[in-house]
Amino acid sequence: MPPAHYVPASLGASLSWGATFVLPGWLFGASIDLLAAVAGRLAIVAGVVLAAIVLAVFSARTLWNAIAPHAGGWLDGALAWSHRHPILGRWSSALIDPRQPESASLAVFASALLAAGLGLFWTLSTVVMRGEPLSLDLQLHQWLFSLRHPLADPLMAALSGLGRWQVWAPAAGVVMTYLIWRKRYLAAMHWVASIAFGLALIIALGALIDPPRPPESTLVAGFGFPSMDVSMSTVVYGFFAVLLAREVRDRRAVWPYVAATVLATGVAVAQLYFGAHWPSDILAGLTLGMTWVAIVGIAYRRRATRAFRAQHLGLLFSLALLASFVVFLRGNLESTLQRFEPPELTLSTTRPAWLAGDWQQLPARRNDLRGPQDWTLNIQYAGSLDHFSKVLQNAGWQRSDEKGWHALMRTLDSAASENNLPPLPAAHEGRADALILTRPAEQAGHRWVVRLWPSPLRLDSGARVWQGTVSSMRLQRIWYVFTVWRTDTPTDAARNALLLGAGGLLQSKQVRRDDGVEVLLLQP
Repeated sequence: MPPAHYVPASLGASLSWGATFVLPGWLFGASIDLLAAVAGRLAIVAGVVLAAIVLAVFSARTLWNAIAPHAGGWLDGALAWSHRHPILGRWSSALIDPRQPESASLAVFASALLAAGLGLFWTLSTVVMRGEPLSLDLQLHQWLFSLRHPLADPLMAALSGLGRWQVWAPAAGVVMTYLIWRKRYLAAMHWVASIAFGLALIIALGALIDPPRPPESTLVAGFGFPSMDVSMSTVVYGFFAVLLAREVRDRRAVWPYVAATVLATGVAVAQLYFGAHWPSDILAGLTLGMTWVAIVGIAYRRRATRAFRAQHLGLLFSLALLASFVVFLRGNLESTLQRFEPPELTLSTTRPAWLAGDWQQLPARRNDLRGPQDWTLNIQYAGSLDHFSKVLQNAGWQRSDEKGWHALMRTLDSAASENNLPPLPAAHEGRADALILTRPAEQAGHRWVVRLWPSPLRLDSGARVWQGTVSSMRLQRIWYVFTVWRTDTPTDAARNALLLGAGGLLQSKQVRRDDGVEVLLLQP
């Protein structure tokens, strides 16, 4: 090829290749770097959600490719086995054989699932668990609880809403109405049966099983058994995928299952993040839901003869689900966050006891998944936050009340500077900072920062003890796109800057016995 033709073609191909493959990776890397700058927890939460979605898509496609080509032959073989075994096979025959009514068979299989769930839990609780939670359950539960972050909480609360009945029930009603209107009575009956039997099964399991609970330090108010949201989202979205997949030909039939798997996985990840259920409970809920969908799906697919327009029903379901989801977020997002609020423990002490040594009951560091010396909790304050803030503001400190995703979006502002860019929120023990104060440091592009979080310690006078850190921040530009404050290791200079401003507070310097870290105790 002549150079005059080869060079322009190669240049165009290289530019398109870069835009297609390099640019998305660059943006993703910049986003992860930003999240890591904000908080390691947030980066890990984003990674967990992304990994769960990728795994869900991969699993759905793999299972469909493995099962779909052989499903008909397997069911024919199961039907032949049922004919050879009239006692054990009578119920499976009624499920598979389209010439027989399947309602009694569905009831039997639902009862069998209930008995299997009870038997499995009894075996685990008496033989393996011995009245205590599984070690792996407890470790995963505590690790996931440690990832709580104020920026992730609203997103995860919204994601968990996809499993609430206020969201899926209106969409389910739209599906039933459409099927009845189109006179697809068989599909409508199986749709109702899948939801009604599934709901009754989950309620029965919840009434009969009482699993061990997490420690009080990680026991959220919304903790419960079984995972109703996970199980019902699996049933509703899963059986709707069965309805649609029958009307879609070729390899496109896999996509309803992929969408259902992603939705149910999103609900499961959100419930795990909030610590609403044990991981094994989530897994059991997914398994229970998928098993029930498979049972009802077999009964429906073996009997359905009349088709309907999958595009119309899919669009109606999606619009109804979206509308109910928006309504749920507008009216129930705050209540959902309150339901999963981290537990608030109280340790009572006196002011002399706090000064004498009870202050050492609080953790020495805020674990932000960085180095062991980062985010040292080197200050404690007993009293009103408003009074503390007023004293420091009179000394030139500035209170930062701009939090949440609005503050995160400010990092994209090309005109952001050290004078107008707020520090981003951080979490400790699952709670956001209660107070952030900053003031300019001597070096350009640096600021002193004080962060305080609530602690379980309360004095007999009713005053609450707040725990926090005083350190320096430096302004950093990431990938020429984001501007963020990075928190450095606490230093004596940062503590001295606080001491100069806290002259109106009583001060006491203490040293931790275990690591020699100096902690500043402040009080009105």
